Amino acid sequence: MVLLVADTNIFLSIFRLSLNIDALLAVSAPGCKIVVPERVLAEIRGLMNGLPEARGALELAERYEVVECPEQGEHLKPEDVGGRKRGATGIWDRNGLSEADLCVLYVAEKNGGVVFSNDRKLLAAAKERGIPRAYIRGKNRVVLVGVV
Repeated sequence: MVLLVADTNIFLSIFRLSLNIDALLAVSAPGCKIVVPERVLAEIRGLMNGLPEARGALELAERYEVVECPEQGEHLKPEDVGGRKRGATGIWDRNGLSEADLCVLYVAEKNGGVVFSNDRKLLAAAKERGIPRAYIRGKNRVVLVGVV
C-alpha cells in the first residue's frame, strides 16, 4: 500500500474541481491510500474565514486517516530553520513552505510515503529531498513521480 500524504492544496484543488478523488485514484493510482497530517487539517481550518471553499475541503480531508505530526518545529531539518516567519496559517520557512507543508514532508519521508500536492514549492522540496511525489493532472488522472 502506497501512502499519499496529502497537503492543504490538494484538498482545495479537489473541491474546486469537483473531483471524485477515490474514483480517480482507483483508475490512475490503484493501491494508494490517502493520509492527512493533523497540521493540514489545522491549516485548512485557519483558511475557513477567508476562503469559501475551505469548508468543503475540510469536510473532504476529514474523511481520510489523520496522522500525527511531531510538536511544532521538531520535524524541521537545520536547513529549514533559517529565515522563518509567521504567516496567516502558521510558520513559514525561508522557502515559502508552511508548517503544514513541512509536516507533509516529514510524514512522507518517515513512512516511505508520497507527497500528494499540486503546490509547486512543496513538490520541488520533496524532489530535492528524494521523496516521491504525486499530483493531479487535469481532471482525470493522478501522476506519480519517483514511485517504484
